[in-house]
Amino acid sequence: MTGLLENPNLARDAGAAGLAAALEASREDTLATFTVVERSLEHLTIPQRETLNPSLWELGHVGWFQEFWITRNVQRCAGAAADPAAPRLIGVRAQADALYDSSQVPHATRWSLPLPDAAAAATRGDLASQIEGKLERLRDAGGDDASLYFFRLALLHEDMHHEAALYMAQSLGVAINDARWQAASLDGTGRQLEFGAGPWSLVAGRWALGGSGPSFVFDNELVLLCYKKQSIMCPSSTNLSRWCRWTRAWNGSRRT
Repeated sequence: MTGLLENPNLARDAGAAGLAAALEASREDTLATFTVVERSLEHLTIPQRETLNPSLWELGHVGWFQEFWITRNVQRCAGAAADPAAPRLIGVRAQADALYDSSQVPHATRWSLPLPDAAAAATRGDLASQIEGKLERLRDAGGDDASLYFFRLALLHEDMHHEAALYMAQSLGVAINDARWQAASLDGTGRQLEFGAGPWSLVAGRWALGGSGPSFVFDNELVLLCYKKQSIMCPSSTNLSRWCRWTRAWNGSRRT
C-alpha cells in the first residue's frame, strides 16, 4: 500500500484495495492544495492565461471526470473497449457536462461559466458525493484489468491535475508548504544536474515515443513511432538555448 502511494507508477497495475487507498489520498491532496489557494487569493481570482485554469473549475472538473467515466458509465467494466460516446447516467449535478467537459468547453470560456458557487461549498459537496459513488463501484468491481481500467485512469488523472494545481500556485506566488511538493535536485544528491561538455547529438533513425501495455497507459501515452532522416548535433553544452531550438526542430520534422 505504502509503495503505491510513494510510487505513482504502481497505480498502473494496482488492485482494488490499493486503488481505493490511493484515490482517497489523492483527493486529500487535491483539496488541501485547493484550500491553500482559496485562502491566498481573494475570491479565487485567477488571471486568464493559456497556462492556467480557474481553480474552482479545476476542482469541479476532477470530480466530473471520475463520475463521467465511472459512476455514470454503464460500460465501465469494458475498460478501454468501452464506447466513449455511450449515453451516460444522470450525475449529482444537472448540466455538469456543459460546465466541466474539457473536450467541449473552450478554455477561454471557463472564467465566465455559471459554476455552482464562488465559495466552493457546493463543489466540495459534489466531490464528496462523487468519490463515495466511485469507491462503492470499486468495491463491487472485478479484479481484472478491464474492470479496474477507469479507476486507474481516474487516479492518474486526478494526480495530473494536482500537479497542475501546484505549478499554477507557483506561477501565482502562492506558497505550498507541504514538504512533498518542494523542488528537489534532479539527481537526488542535493546537486543540480550538470551537463557534460558535449558534443550531443540526436542520430538519424527510428524512435519510439510513449509506452504500451500490459500496464495501464493513457491514450496519449501510446507508442508513437517516428523517424528523423538526418542527425543533428549540438557542439557545446554551454549553449542550451541553441540545443533547445535544434531539438524542437528535430521533433517538428518527425513523421508518424
